[in-house]
Amino acid sequence: MRTLRIIGYAGLVAVAIMLLVAMCGILEDSMISRGAQRPGLTGSTLSSPGSLNHFS
Repeated sequence: MRTLRIIGYAGLVAVAIMLLVAMCGILEDSMISRGAQRPGLTGSTLSSPGSLNHFS
């Protein structure tokens, strides 16, 4: 009976870790797609047409 309890808890821990990894992947994908939608916030001033950069 004790072995079944340990196996059950190990299974719950495995499911919790898989959910955490999936949530981190979804969050990262969301941040990547959000950054792609707003190209003006990338920090690069060389590609913006109204920049005062005289190197281009």
